[in-house]
Formats: sequence, C-alpha cells, structure tokens
Amino acid sequence: MVAATTRSPSGPARNWKAVPSGIVRHTPASSAVTSARPSWPRHICPPPATTYQISWTHPCDTAFDTCPGASSNCAKLAALGRTHNGRTDEPSGAVTSAASAARIVVNSTLIGRKNRTGRLTEVRSMADQTLLPGITAERVPTGRLTMAVLSAAGRAGQPVLFVHGNVSSSLFWQPAMLALPDGCRPLAVDLRGFGDTDPEPVDATRGLGDYADDLAAVIEALGLTSVHLVGWSMGGGVVLQYLASRPGGHRAASVTLVAPVSPFGFGGTRGIDGTLCDPSGAGSGAGSVNADFVARLAAGDRTGESPTSPRRVLLAHYVKPPCVPPELDIFVESMLSTRTGDDHYPGTSRQVPAWPGFAPGDRGVLNTMAPTHFRITSLAEVEPKPPILWLRGADDVIVSDTSLYDLAYLGSIGAVPGWPGPDTWPPQPMVAQTRALLQGYAAAGGRYRETVIQDSGHGPHIDQPEQFRAALAEHLRMS
Repeated sequence: MVAATTRSPSGPARNWKAVPSGIVRHTPASSAVTSARPSWPRHICPPPATTYQISWTHPCDTAFDTCPGASSNCAKLAALGRTHNGRTDEPSGAVTSAASAARIVVNSTLIGRKNRTGRLTEVRSMADQTLLPGITAERVPTGRLTMAVLSAAGRAGQPVLFVHGNVSSSLFWQPAMLALPDGCRPLAVDLRGFGDTDPEPVDATRGLGDYADDLAAVIEALGLTSVHLVGWSMGGGVVLQYLASRPGGHRAASVTLVAPVSPFGFGGTRGIDGTLCDPSGAGSGAGSVNADFVARLAAGDRTGESPTSPRRVLLAHYVKPPCVPPELDIFVESMLSTRTGDDHYPGTSRQVPAWPGFAPGDRGVLNTMAPTHFRITSLAEVEPKPPILWLRGADDVIVSDTSLYDLAYLGSIGAVPGWPGPDTWPPQPMVAQTRALLQGYAAAGGRYRETVIQDSGHGPHIDQPEQFRAALAEHLRMS
C-alpha cells in the first residue's frame, strides 16, 4: 500500500548539475509492471572532479545530515588534505584539486552548490562534466531568484527557450539546442530546485504558478520581447500556466508542448473536464512517490543496480527501451540535481479516508501538479494566440491514458489493492484532457497541431531526436 506521508531521507550532499523530467510514483514491487522492466547493463559513472573556492568558509555539506565528522563528504575533504571538525570546512590557499581555478567560473558566474542553509558549499567543473561542446552556462539574476540558463555559443536570432520537466534540468535539452536551425537563439532554463537555479521553496497551492512566474521573470531579465517556448512534461504545464496566468501579457511567439502534464494535473481526476474522483484530491500529489527512488536521488545514486535507481528509471520510462542515449551519464547527473524534501521533491502529503489513503499537501513539486492546485480549464482568453505544437511519443508510459504513474490505472490492472472501480475512479484520461483543452483553444481562434511520434516514449527529443527536431523546426518556421 502507498505510504500516506513520504519524507525523503537525509543523506550526504550529492554532486552538482544534471538533466530529464518525470514523476516517479508508487509501483508495487510484486506487480507485473515492475517485473516487466528489462534488465539493463550495470554502469557506474566515474566520480566528477571537485574543486573548492579559495579561502571560502562555509558550513559542512553534511553537518545538517547529522554528520559526526566521518561522512563520505568528510572523507573526501580529508583526501584533499582539508580539516573537518564536524561543523565547518575552511579551505585556504590554492585550490587543491587538479582542476584549474578558471574552471570555477562559467561565463564569469560562479557555479556552485548550496546546502540547506542556502550558502555556497561546493564548486566544480560543470563544463567538463555536463555541458556539451558549444553550450555555455550562466546564472541570471531576476526579480524573484537567480536562475541558471544554458545557451549555444555564438548563436543569434529568434530566441527559443526550453523548459525541462520534473526530476531533470536544462541539461536534457542540450542536443536539441545544438540542432536548432540557423536563425534561432537556443536557450534553456533550470526551474527552481533543479540544476543550478536557486533552490527556493515551492508553494504548491499555486499549482505551477511559482515556476510560471519564475519563467516570466527570466524572460524579462534576458530582455526577450518575443520568444518561442518549448516545455517538456511538467515544463509543458509550466508553459500552459504561464499563458493562462497572463493571457494578455505573455511574450510567446509560439508554444511547443512535449508530452505535457495534463491540464488537470497528475492523478485523482476522471473525464475530459477533470472532475475530481474525491474532493480531497486523493490519489495525487507527493504521497504517490516511490520512497526508494527519492532516497536514491538524495544519495546521488549513479548505478543501475536497482529498478528504482535514477539510471534505470530513465532507461525504462523517460525513453522507450531499448534506447540508451549517448548523453546518458549527463542525463543522470541532471536527475541528481533535483533537490529533495518537503519544499522540493516530492513535497508533503496528508492522510485521508478515501482510496488510496493520501491526498496532496501544500508544499513541494508533486503537489504543484495535484488537481486541487493545478487546473487549466481554458486558454480562450489568451491574446494574441500563439500557434501550439503538441508533440508526444506513441509509447509514453508516464503521460498517457493508461499511465503506469496513475494509481487508478494501476488499480485497474490489479497492481494497487482496494481500487474502487471504473465508475468512481477510472484511469485518468491524460491525453484526452489535453486534447480537449487544445480543441477549446482552436474553437476560440487559436491554432494547434498534434504530432504523435511512433516508437517513442516520454522523451521523444531523446529517443527519436531526428523526428522531434524536424517537427520542431517546421513549427518554428511556420510560426
């Protein structure tokens, strides 16, 4: 049975910067869903290089994890010849790792990691580890927070801004950015709590509003008066929220939704109008998360030893097997950049009498997509109406009318006990709900096109990149 409340376990701070989306939820270990996953070759990434800023004093990365002075991070510091008293690490003198001091700065911006006090603790060579040749990174101050933005060096033209999904970052977009046609200026942003953007808390009662307002803030900070927006999974929902929240003030020249979350969120609804199965929103939010997956995220698990490791989840659900993307190690690092906890991933949860026993809380990532908080019922008021391309993989197992992440669907196949039945709790028609929203947009004078990419999963830009790029390039050209 699903735990009513899930809190991610604390663990040593993990290494920085990595990339895709996804909402990993409860899958019973005994179900056919789990046993059907293919066995993937075991792969362990080499540990990334670590550098520390000269003469920087900061609280121990692991002191907040009840570090007694003997954690893995402390061992790392000891290996670098640093002292550790269980409270602070005070490096002085030259950088002691093999990396040069220049690696600490990318585009004249310090790239580092913040601990739970919000203070910079670890600085590392992001470019050597996670950036493809031709991609640069910077941190852009906005009126709300400082956001990490990737760009393609030397490219100018109409800006195309990519927005990543859950449990990922901008790193997932690098191949697509580099493949954009001439005349486009590729950009990709890290949302709060992911990648190198400030880990500000997430107020789930606003739906995806925190993320959408951050998106508007970085568009303003970058001086973009007109921008093509591309959103994947949760990022697609962020783009929808951006339009719905500022129907007359958006700056979207076009919109591309890649396997977007339903306009009625994830779990707990029925019908194309998103009727709640229970007024509490039961069956949605952070309570549906797989606790072992959260623990492995927090611990920085780079192995493929468990079906719930980020690497195995990516290979089984982000892409359609047997796809193994060339950038797999970068994408795993991207996933591991996800902040965990009540204010981030997965968020808080509460017990309710209704099946399956939990309802969304008011903090954290997964609760932003609960149908009690996130509901886009119409885009009819959006003016001007940018053309919308809806791209999805034919074999997506995350956003689907038969989603393996929807407890109602899992209940219908016997994987989750106690399912109330199809009359009161049918599987959520996620794809049909999105189609109904876009049909309403078209009826109000907008234009949209649905493109289904065959032999593709949740990330068509990853497992069918040529088809994805061709569809996107045509949409940009016609917009």
